[in-house]
Amino acid sequence: MDESAVTLLERAERDALEDLYRAAPPERDARAERIGGATVLIAPGLPAFFNRAFAFGLDERVTEAGVDAILGALRRAPDSYVQPPPGDAEIEGWLAARGLSSTWTWAKVMRGTEPPPSIPTNLEIRELAAHEADRFGAVVAMAFGLPAVMAPWCAAIVGRPGWRAYGAFDHDALVAAGALYVEGEVGWLGMAGTLPFHRRHGGQGALMARRIADAIALGCTSLATETGVLPDRPNPSLDNMLRCGFAIAYERPVWSK
Repeated sequence: MDESAVTLLERAERDALEDLYRAAPPERDARAERIGGATVLIAPGLPAFFNRAFAFGLDERVTEAGVDAILGALRRAPDSYVQPPPGDAEIEGWLAARGLSSTWTWAKVMRGTEPPPSIPTNLEIRELAAHEADRFGAVVAMAFGLPAVMAPWCAAIVGRPGWRAYGAFDHDALVAAGALYVEGEVGWLGMAGTLPFHRRHGGQGALMARRIADAIALGCTSLATETGVLPDRPNPSLDNMLRCGFAIAYERPVWSK
């Protein structure tokens, strides 16, 4: 495995999500902390996606005591998971000894500056303005089936430095959305979702292509994103990524109790 690709992909996700957590409304009590050699996201009351540890070993070597510190921090949330580097038998052994196991993964994907393909869609794709933040937040929350309290948090990134938000419109209705976060020469794509009745119309593929083109125009030389992979289940998100020129760099295991 290319260690430089692992570092780039883990750092891209970490940088974007740490800033997302800085943008969280105070009442969410959300925080991103670097604990035990990993980034730990905590947002009590929200699904496990928002309460997890990842980006292991970027700043310091992970020890068994560090794993205990990570798991201790995650106990603040009822549901959480841990995403160590793929193939790290030592960390996996420590997690297994503490009653965790892994049954699924995340595909971490990246691409360079090749122009994106043209994705046909009957939806209008455009960048969103600051006054459309609430609409963006509502669509992202609804598309992922998140609690309504997540809408203001998602909306907070619209117009925030480093972020760009995009939408797909059916006439005047915003039906799909996605975000781009740029840190230096790396762009991270995330927060992409489509409302149920408007799926399979090319909206997400077109939104991805637009974000790729804009990231390249902004000077990004590497683009990163990820998606969950469940065994023997179709994955339209991964299909869109591959169609838009991303390649799987590795699969990161998901450990939980």
